[in-house]
Amino acid sequence: MAGAFFSTECVLTVIISVLASVGLLWHYTKSNYAAIRPVCTLPILLFSFLITLSPVGLLVLDIDWSQRARGWASVQASNSSALTGSPTGAASELYNPGVMVVWKVLFWCTQLLSWVVLPILQEYCVSGDFTVRGRVVTAIKENLKLYLVMGAVLGTLLLYLAFVSKEGITLANCVGIAVAASNAFGLLLIILFLGYGLAQLPRSLWYHSTLGNTLALLRWDAPALREQLDLNKMKWEDLRATVEQGVQTVQGTDDDELMACMERIVQLVNSEGVTSPRTHERNQRRRKRRAEMGEGSDEEGSASGKHDLTTKKGLVKLHARAIRIKAALETTTYEWDKLLDTAASIDSMQRVISTDAPELSVGNLPAVYNVYLRRYVKRLLAVLAGVGSLLLVWSFGVAVPLGSFSLVRYLVLKTVPSVQYLSVLLLMPYAAATCYWGLFRFKLFEFALLVPHHSSPYNLCFTATFLCRLVLPLCYVFLNICGLTADPSVAYTKAVIENLNAVTLLGAAFNKFMPCLLLLVFLAAATDAAPRLLISCGLEMFAFSHHSDPERIQEGKELINAENSVEGRRRRGGGDERRSPAEELA
Repeated sequence: MAGAFFSTECVLTVIISVLASVGLLWHYTKSNYAAIRPVCTLPILLFSFLITLSPVGLLVLDIDWSQRARGWASVQASNSSALTGSPTGAASELYNPGVMVVWKVLFWCTQLLSWVVLPILQEYCVSGDFTVRGRVVTAIKENLKLYLVMGAVLGTLLLYLAFVSKEGITLANCVGIAVAASNAFGLLLIILFLGYGLAQLPRSLWYHSTLGNTLALLRWDAPALREQLDLNKMKWEDLRATVEQGVQTVQGTDDDELMACMERIVQLVNSEGVTSPRTHERNQRRRKRRAEMGEGSDEEGSASGKHDLTTKKGLVKLHARAIRIKAALETTTYEWDKLLDTAASIDSMQRVISTDAPELSVGNLPAVYNVYLRRYVKRLLAVLAGVGSLLLVWSFGVAVPLGSFSLVRYLVLKTVPSVQYLSVLLLMPYAAATCYWGLFRFKLFEFALLVPHHSSPYNLCFTATFLCRLVLPLCYVFLNICGLTADPSVAYTKAVIENLNAVTLLGAAFNKFMPCLLLLVFLAAATDAAPRLLISCGLEMFAFSHHSDPERIQEGKELINAENSVEGRRRRGGGDERRSPAEELA
């Protein structure tokens, strides 16, 4: 069995994981990867994606090897019983030791990345200090709050071991506490993101099966995105005014160090990629109204307010503010331009399709796909995804009270080996895909917003942190619905699950019953209860069906048409060039 660790399946798993990690990073940094600093950010993100994607394929192989081990052990026991009258060879001795080592390495890598490396790198990317050492120190200080919370939780659990548990405090129990607490937090993330993804991914595929629906969604998004862009432009203009005042203030101090720091800020504000944007008319009215009411022009403070530019500390704060505002403006500008280009491409393709059917030629494949195949391909994928979601949701709901009724458990344990392997091969990657899809759509104000081709390193680090925290608990919940969490022939059981019972409160019962709550999240997402509640609270995090408002769609249509007119393109400085429909819709 050890030789299986170097099998063709294992090599293919590694290759697919590497290619998927590179493709995922490229998808979100295609247009701004050269500007991402520090230079170590991209390698660390690539390694994080690899660490969080490889367990998916590894668990498939682990379950397959455990099934083979049980079959081999059964044959050996039968042969031994026939020869000697007493069975020998237990499945507990047949887990793959090489895979168990890999699981342990993956576990500690995900813990190190999610609780130390990525949070520090995330704060480093937006730190306003002017030296590497200063940025590192600031990043660590910003994460002290996280570490204090972690320390309080672990301290409480240690007190539980010392005064309540009979086992007492040992090194093994301390490690078990860390594993159990991390797994519990990951389960909470899985309940949120997997429950949402299982409900909304099939609906999203079905909705986007027609170009008209995709265009309607773009039009619905346009007003809110335009308003956010205008707000970022206002902040940018206020920042430039603050910097101009700061230059004069620093020149008056005659301090060479302050002058050097201000020069760095001026270079950032005047760097390529961000121009001095015009403010939209409605925001000009808003700014005038706020001025008449005596309010500040920027929520983050002014030069005379929060930033004392005669000190280095004040310049550090101003620099950090400039980094955040610039990143937000670049992201929303790119997203707005992309929305306009995509809407124009879909609109032009719809006009072409309505007048004349596209010719069947290699050079016209995107148009052929959108006319003849798009509806059927996406709806077929939506149906398949819906079947997979129902299988998983049903199995989650009955995993604990009625485990024998779990469809996934039946497919994995009660069918022939080929069906067992195919079931795990399809369902585990689908569960991971829906969970990751839900995470990548997560948006909370301007944080953790991933924009295809142009995501900031701060948001990428935030998302990678959550990926590292949920990937191994995701493996656990899949083993749970398969009925394999107590199977000693599964290497994951020996490497991770055996450490989960150090604290009874977070032990086996907690880990088995908690995923059942996923059913509630699924129902809330499927019935749009969660999106409506979030919209009413001003948090458009997971809103999907909210695009049905005809008034807002019409407003977005008028806004897009105005921006895509000749005058609108001239005002934005974009000229008449557009991406072709083939580039946008392939």
